[in-house]
This record gives sequence, structure tokens and C-alpha cells, in this order.
Amino acid sequence: MLNFVRNEQWELLQNPELQDKIEFEIDHNNHESYDIYIRIPLTERVIVKEQDGHLTATHADERTLPMFRHLPV
Repeated sequence: MLNFVRNEQWELLQNPELQDKIEFEIDHNNHESYDIYIRIPLTERVIVKEQDGHLTATHADERTLPMFRHLPV
């Protein structure tokens, strides 16, 4: 999960104001199992352009910081 965040939502780790946005919650079910909840605020860049009176939305490539490019997602 952290590799994904480093590659795709790196600003959550780099920006001190966003670092507390990743949340974990663990529920103890019994002595053999737990439920783990992970909340990550995901964003996606979309570019909207008007052409001939119509709006077109295109998903933009996300930036990856050079120091994280070698990590698996």
C-alpha cells in the first residue's frame, strides 16, 4: 500500500498538512482474526476542455517523483 501511495499519491507523504489523511482502523474479531480498515484520500487529475460547445474530459498522466519511479505499485 505504501508503494502505491509513494507512486500515485506521493503528496500525502510529502506534504505535512496531508500526512494525517491516511487512516488505519483495526477491529479485533477474536483471538484469530482482525478487520483492518485503511482510508486513503485518492485524487485523479482530469483536464476538461470546451470545443465546439461541448465539454471533453481527459484523464491526465499523474506525475511520479523520480525518487519513487523504481518502486513497484
